[in-house]
Amino acid sequence: MNSKSVTNNGSRNRQADFRRRMEAAGYVQVTGWVHRDQAADALTMLRRLRENPALSPVSLRNSATNKFEGLN
Repeated sequence: MNSKSVTNNGSRNRQADFRRRMEAAGYVQVTGWVHRDQAADALTMLRRLRENPALSPVSLRNSATNKFEGLN
């Protein structure tokens, strides 16, 4: 076994352990596409939701009309 495969196995094990801890805590991993101008805001929103499960995403602001829109 070469050193690269040992490193990959260690990384895989850490990722699997992290996934198990997050799932045990009630989290799920989501994937999606956003416009590059929205990426930082999307990441910030996801981080805040992860840090504080009591938060609820409620509305979004339309930058063209400056009005808030509901998520549903």
